Amino acid sequence: MHRLKSVPRKVGSLFANRTNWDLTPNPLSRVLAERRTAGLPVIDLTASNPTECGFAYDRAAILAALANPASLAYEPDPRGLLTAREAVCEYYAARSDRVPPENIILTTSTSEAYSHVFRLLCNPGDEILVPQPSYPLFDFLADLHDVRLVRYPLLYDHGWQIDFHALQQAITPRTRGVIVVNPNNPTGNFCKAREMAQDKDRYYYADQYGNQANWKAHYKGTANEIWQQTKGQVTHFVAGLGTSGTFMGVTRRLKELNPNIECIAMQPDSPFHGLEGLKYMATAIVPPIYDAGVADRHVEQSTEGAYEMAKYLGRNEGLLLGISAAAAVAASLKIGEEEAAAGRSAVIVTILCDSADKYLSERFWEQ
Repeated sequence: MHRLKSVPRKVGSLFANRTNWDLTPNPLSRVLAERRTAGLPVIDLTASNPTECGFAYDRAAILAALANPASLAYEPDPRGLLTAREAVCEYYAARSDRVPPENIILTTSTSEAYSHVFRLLCNPGDEILVPQPSYPLFDFLADLHDVRLVRYPLLYDHGWQIDFHALQQAITPRTRGVIVVNPNNPTGNFCKAREMAQDKDRYYYADQYGNQANWKAHYKGTANEIWQQTKGQVTHFVAGLGTSGTFMGVTRRLKELNPNIECIAMQPDSPFHGLEGLKYMATAIVPPIYDAGVADRHVEQSTEGAYEMAKYLGRNEGLLLGISAAAAVAASLKIGEEEAAAGRSAVIVTILCDSADKYLSERFWEQ
């Protein structure tokens, strides 16, 4: 909740430059302090003290354990108490994972555990890959251990997921480790959208993956625009599958207007892809509004092909498109090549669903 940036070391400073963090409160910190000073309610999702998070504990059982004489004996072990490590082993054994207690090291906190990882794996200047969004704590620990953090993106699609393609691209000869934080909870505590939506006076849950209004908007709007702007000459419609609302709605309406229009659904060619926003349906959580039977055909598009198309369109056509939009163009051109090879003319329509502004820092632009 503070800005983290390099600050010149003060003359005569006791501590090393690596600890010269700028701890000036940011706007969020100031607002939070004002609310607490005013006694206003605050829901703090960053709270990590289990005694202050509202958990219901069995107080009698916890206090009774203190009456056991064995609790007065302390046998220090740098790896953690054996009984505690054995309890961890039992936890994993119940989930069919066999881990011997000698392979487990318990620490007093996650920050201590990450400090061990940084110190054991890295020389000064080495790199650790961390997810984004992630824990702000990593920045402080990396400074203390002279480690460089390289971020790889998490994608949100029915929960946080790892962008494996971007992860692979981030690896360099100085990479010493990859930190994988639970993708469904990368920043600590969280409220589930469906749970929050129960308070209908304060929240509205759009549920774009299951909301029938999603595909109906394209049925009533986008499809008719396509029909009018092509003067009814459209022969093929190509769209990527994310929520699937665009493809479902447009296809249903176009089929009513002309059953001979071929509607083609495009998706990534692998579950480990870089086409942000698109789903590889074979392994993804399928949106409730999606019906695989609506499409006339299903085609797959590679991430590398989308990257090349994005660069081509930007440099030659003046179109700065996002990766998923470039993938749609690449897939449409393949359909066009098929039709040309068969000696047929075609009017192919696709949707450019994303611009390049979120991807300009990606390495593929320079490759």
